[in-house]
Amino acid sequence: MSELTEKLGITPGPWSTNLNDYHDLCIYDVKGKWITNVAEKKEDAQLMAASPEMLEALIKQELSHDKCNAVSESIVKIIEKATGKTWQEIKQLIGE
Repeated sequence: MSELTEKLGITPGPWSTNLNDYHDLCIYDVKGKWITNVAEKKEDAQLMAASPEMLEALIKQELSHDKCNAVSESIVKIIEKATGKTWQEIKQLIGE
């Protein structure tokens, strides 16, 4: 599931949350490698940890809609915000 996000330069998911030795709430990649410390709220950390999988699902959904000219502009804007790239750049990077 991570190949698509990897092409966009995003650490592949799934990510997980856990406390480190200093009791900071952190996000870790699928191999257990530290990605970042996060907000104090566990709910915020869980949302951040789910982001690569949510992003990939949104991109796949919009790619299928793109073929039918039925792209949702609001979802495309969210994808662009998350990646810092235009929809056209994203499609080019992933080979669509």
